[in-house]
Amino acid sequence: ITDNLRVRFSYGQGFRAPDFKNLYLDFTNVTAGYQVLGNPSLQPESSHNYNLGAEYQVIDGLLGRIHVYRNDLHNLIEAERIGQSAVGGSKFEYQNISRAYTEGVDVEAVIGSMGGFTSTLGYAYLRGADKETGLPLLNRSTHNGTLKLAYLHANSGFQIDLRGRYASPWGFFDDGDKVLEPEELAPSYWGWNVRTSKTLFKTVSA
Repeated sequence: ITDNLRVRFSYGQGFRAPDFKNLYLDFTNVTAGYQVLGNPSLQPESSHNYNLGAEYQVIDGLLGRIHVYRNDLHNLIEAERIGQSAVGGSKFEYQNISRAYTEGVDVEAVIGSMGGFTSTLGYAYLRGADKETGLPLLNRSTHNGTLKLAYLHANSGFQIDLRGRYASPWGFFDDGDKVLEPEELAPSYWGWNVRTSKTLFKTVSA
């Protein structure tokens, strides 16, 4: 649009056939107590995807991005809780959700190099549901946050990266009433990762 503003739009169609695990898995985790079963009756999954994004160079060293999307899904393949396993935990089976959707917005700010430091802050909002029952899709956090900090010492080739991710509570299972109660939610969490590297002899990184 301008030297500082870029806009992108895309549309796509997706298709995914159920794999061997989806069809025939029979796995029991005795320690955790859960069981996962395949389903030979699964139908292929298909989708229509719409994406709109913009990228704006606010000032030198500060880049902003926003991405809005919508996915309409047919025969979505999901692991659904169907009861209690023989070892006392939850029993899951892969099933098709006839009609579902996901939609959301991602926002990101990238701060360029300042004294060797770079950073990225991101936030993602997601919602998705079964179109027929209104039940939110399981295993998906509504709110996600990301933090990335990196430092590079150009002369020595030493680099350190810190990455953090936040996920809000998400639906773990539904007891059949098509409403997610607090006890059916997995708790929110932060995950952190630190990585260091050093360039040796200008060609090898360790």
